[in-house]
Amino acid sequence: MAKGRTERYARYWCWQKGCAHPIGISRDELEAQFKGLLSLMGPTAEFLAQMPLIAAREWEGRKGRIAKESEVLSRHEFSMHSAAAR
Repeated sequence: MAKGRTERYARYWCWQKGCAHPIGISRDELEAQFKGLLSLMGPTAEFLAQMPLIAAREWEGRKGRIAKESEVLSRHEFSMHSAAAR
């Protein structure tokens, strides 16, 4: 926080030793630049077109994992009941 005559202002500084030109930037300016950078990172049209295929593949994989886990649990439950019946 930088201190003015009557208020404090949120600022960021470069604290790296040996920095030839120490940099200070206001919080608002840094946030605006970061938002600008994020806006450049949007998904491509090609990726968006493939989303249904990707989602379907992931869903099928998940259903397969659930089926395997269910089978393992059923076998475990069966073995528990067999052991208790002895």
